[in-house]
Amino acid sequence: MNPLYLMDHNPLLIFEAAQITAGTSFALRNINLRIGRGDWVEITGHNRSGKSVLLKSIFGLLPVSVGTLHCMGINFGHNDQIQSVRRKIGIVADAVPLIQGRTLRANFSLASAAAGVARDLTQTEFFNATLEAFKLSAKMQELSDDLSASEQWLARTARALMTEPDLLLLDCPLRMLDEAAAMVYLRLIRSYMSDTQRAVIWCTDHLNIDAPAHRRVMLLENQTLRELNR
Repeated sequence: MNPLYLMDHNPLLIFEAAQITAGTSFALRNINLRIGRGDWVEITGHNRSGKSVLLKSIFGLLPVSVGTLHCMGINFGHNDQIQSVRRKIGIVADAVPLIQGRTLRANFSLASAAAGVARDLTQTEFFNATLEAFKLSAKMQELSDDLSASEQWLARTARALMTEPDLLLLDCPLRMLDEAAAMVYLRLIRSYMSDTQRAVIWCTDHLNIDAPAHRRVMLLENQTLRELNR
């Protein structure tokens, strides 16, 4: 167990008896989850078990119709405040694609502007180190449509990290990567998480072999979530 979790009286995320609606039906039921700063949480489950639905809800794309979701102190039942919270969340998921017909640089510049900060985030040392690690520095003038599937996935990750978010949501991010690229990816996320004020929720089909010792593992099945290693 992560000792920071025990000390965190102001958690980043709390689901309480939440039911999440997708379309006209409940997709997930009775979700209870508390994420503290410093947490590395891996959520596993079979395809279509609802992992993507859970992340969409945390990002404010799907509503909690019963129960509550608080993220960074904000009740997501108050839709007028969701946008301000999103600026502190990075997400890598099919639900948040790159903008087609725009260069990679344009995609990053738009994300920087949407973050609501004064400085250009594409010029930070951290962001440029991320581009180097993902071998995207030479691709900045290419249209996002022309990137390979794995390059697009890495670009989405670089975009999610550029604001240095408090909470990072990853939806099976290694599925498009070969083994070497997957190891680079995992090392970069671990390095990012060395700041213990951050947390990551990593949905996966296979648990990471090089995850931190304090990793929390959860299983999503039968429309609900349970913790396996606490």
